[in-house]
Amino acid sequence: MILEKLKEDQEYSSSYWDKRSHMMYYQYVKYMVQALAADANSMIDVGSSNAEYVESFDWIPQRHTIDLENPYYSDRVQGFEMDFMQFQPTKKYDFITCLQVLEHVPDPISFARKLFDIGKNVLISVPYMWEESSEAEHIHDPVDFDKLSLWTGRDPSYHIIVKEPLFNSSKSNRLICYYHSDSEKFDVKKMRLRVKNMRNSSNSKAFAFNAMNHSWFIESIHKNVYEIFEFNEKMNRRIEDLHLKMEAENLRREYYFLKEKLKEIKSSNQDISSGIKQYEIELKDLRRTNQLSEKQKIKYDQLYMRIINSKSWRLTEPARRLWAGLKRKF
Repeated sequence: MILEKLKEDQEYSSSYWDKRSHMMYYQYVKYMVQALAADANSMIDVGSSNAEYVESFDWIPQRHTIDLENPYYSDRVQGFEMDFMQFQPTKKYDFITCLQVLEHVPDPISFARKLFDIGKNVLISVPYMWEESSEAEHIHDPVDFDKLSLWTGRDPSYHIIVKEPLFNSSKSNRLICYYHSDSEKFDVKKMRLRVKNMRNSSNSKAFAFNAMNHSWFIESIHKNVYEIFEFNEKMNRRIEDLHLKMEAENLRREYYFLKEKLKEIKSSNQDISSGIKQYEIELKDLRRTNQLSEKQKIKYDQLYMRIINSKSWRLTEPARRLWAGLKRKF
């Protein structure tokens, strides 16, 4: 059983890692780990899926992986096969990587925030704006910057969108976000200097992916990755500037739309005010007419009472009765 399990793990690792080990995305991850975890003493890769890129970070003394089914492990890396949500380390890791995992997790909010409970500095990557249902195992596509910020409950200290070259599919973009510990000041220049120092150090082996046989290709990538990194950083700043300009233009249009609406409301209010004033004038006229009518009624009532109570009215009462009787008779 043990030999069969080892064989299955090796076959899974070969099929999964061999298809991805050459990707530019992993060069960015490696560069960022070298810059951001140069002085780390411990790290864990969450959701390793038996991928062996963690071997490249050989300057970190304690390296762990955790996966529900296929954690990577070797004589240099310890793997935990268990549910990450049940994982309770004795102390926080200096550095955590969680690469292309959250899009698979049913509850990404709890999962993402646990990363910050067990680690000081966290590096997360997700597929960026992949179409919904483009991958059967992905349950949250499309994922963008805002969705990832909702999951983590915070904004990253640094982020970059990596696009695979010579790759026309919509599934070529990945968002990498780094979350720096609040206890330390994040300095991009200092991080880049760390990589430079590691390159110049004869004792450093951080620039070799042990699983890759194409050393000539990797060497050429190492020479240019810094320039590509800087270029992507500039492009991200330009994209952010364009987003701000678009947002400003949308706000300007909304302002003029509301301004026109306000004019219409003011014009409508003026019409209503004019109508109210006209009704008030008519009401005053009606009240004046009513007062005159009341006075006339009182006057006629008084006149009627004087006639009824007059002596002549009483004297002519027999004649009026006679006349009324004659009218009934004839």
